[in-house]
Order: sequence, then structure tokens, then C-alpha cells
Amino acid sequence: MSRISNRMKRRDDIHRLKTRPFTAETLKEFRVKQALRAEIDRSRRLARKDISSFRIFDVGCGAAQTIAYLRALGYDAWGGEASPQQFDLARQGLEGIGLDPSVVVLLDLSSGKYPVSDRSFDFVYSDNVLEHVENLESFVQEVDRLTRTGGRGIHIFPSRLKLIEAHVRMPFVHWTLNSSVRLALIRLSIAMGMDPLWKKTETMCPREAAKTYLQYLNDHTFYRPLSEIRLAFRRVGLGCDTRPTRDTIAQKPFLAPLFRIPVLPKLAEYLSVRFHTTILRTEKINNQPNNKA
Repeated sequence: MSRISNRMKRRDDIHRLKTRPFTAETLKEFRVKQALRAEIDRSRRLARKDISSFRIFDVGCGAAQTIAYLRALGYDAWGGEASPQQFDLARQGLEGIGLDPSVVVLLDLSSGKYPVSDRSFDFVYSDNVLEHVENLESFVQEVDRLTRTGGRGIHIFPSRLKLIEAHVRMPFVHWTLNSSVRLALIRLSIAMGMDPLWKKTETMCPREAAKTYLQYLNDHTFYRPLSEIRLAFRRVGLGCDTRPTRDTIAQKPFLAPLFRIPVLPKLAEYLSVRFHTTILRTEKINNQPNNKA
């Protein structure tokens, strides 16, 4: 399959997930990220709870495939969504496979909160959400509110210095906030054949498509330094860590010898969290916010 065909298939898959509810058939193809599954298993063991009593909340759950997957495993999984369209698709998908649609709730945009009780969950996570969060302080406060004392979580998001932006699939376009520079980089990428070929841009000329991608980046992505994100979590009393865990290493046995060499784990962490994908694990260590860095 050609590179363009691969991009078009990926585009169509994303379009389908954003415009139609998942089905029992499409759910068979769905896979939860290894890092998320490993951290859920690890956190449940540390909490000494069985699967059915371990409560999970997905912040920004989208169409809720992950919730359906986790519920099929027996977890008490819930989710919240800010987009009314995705919220409706999530509920339709869950109801369509016989699950309770009320486990997905809609974010109250006026308060920035989900309609669920304080400290209700053992594990609170987000997957490819933090780069879309405009108000970081409100986001971490809600994660803190939902998490029980001693509870844990994980937040997976593309790193600010990742070479290829994760949504428009173009290099360096998210490294600057200058719209003129961004637009020039987008036009250059399109000229070099790196157009992501979105459904809504396929009939546009390159100039109009470039403006559409620029508007998306400006309005819907907010890349921040990792230090700023860590500080925001710590301020509300959530400890955070990006170092590889034994579970992560165990899933890739060929990496284990490398991690016994003192300098390599730190180097791997540095390169990954700054130039690829950040996996930030959290633990609620205090009942009260911690204003210290």
C-alpha cells in the first residue's frame, strides 16, 4: 500500500470514529495502549483491589471505546467528554453493545467539572488530551477532585518537541506560536507531499487547506514545556513521574539489559518525554493542594 493510501486509510478511520458510534465489530479491532493497560494493572495491584471494585475515569473519553474495552475486562470504568457530538457518539456506542450509557458524562463548560462526586475514582487518566487543554489549571484541579487519596493515574500526550506534530502530521509546525511561521511551515509540508488529507480539505486548494490546518493548530492545540505541566499537577497535590516502570520494561524484555546500564534509563526517558510521547504517571499524595514546586 502506498504512503498516500496509508494516509487516506488513517484519515478515514479517524473520520469514522469522530462521526459514527463504535460497534461490536469495530471494537474488535480496538487496542488499548500498552502503557495505559500496564499502569492500570500496576495501580490496581498497589491498591489491593479486585477488578470489579477498581474505579477508573477517562478524562476526555471521546467515543468511549476504551471504556467499553475496560468494562469488558470487568473494571468499573467511567468517562467524561467535553464535546457534545463525541458525548452522543459515546453513549450510542455503549448502548449499542448493551452497556449502560450513563457511565459517560458531559463536561459542564461553565464550571469545568464533570457531574460525578469528589474523590470517586482509584485511577484517573487521559490519552492524547493534554495537548488540547487550554486551561491547564482547571484540568489538573478536576483530575485532583476526581482522584481518591492514594489514587493514581496516567496522562499520555505528544511531547512539545516531537518532530512530527501528532494531528496534522507535519514537522516542526507546533514548535512556534507565530502564525506566519506556522503557515509557512504548513505550506512547505504540503508542497513536499505531507498533506494529511483531511476529509474537509480534500476539495480545497493547497492555500485554503494550509489555512484550515493553521486554524486547527491555533485553536485546538496547546503544547507546553513538561516542567510547566509537572508543576501544575504538583501544585494541587498530585505527585508525578515520567520514569519507566518495571511493568513498561517487562513488556519489552529485549530492553531489560539496557536498563541495567546506569545512564541509559535516564537517556531513554529524556529522549522519549521530550521528543516523542510523554507518559506522566500521577499519585494523589495529599488531601489538600500543595502550592510548593
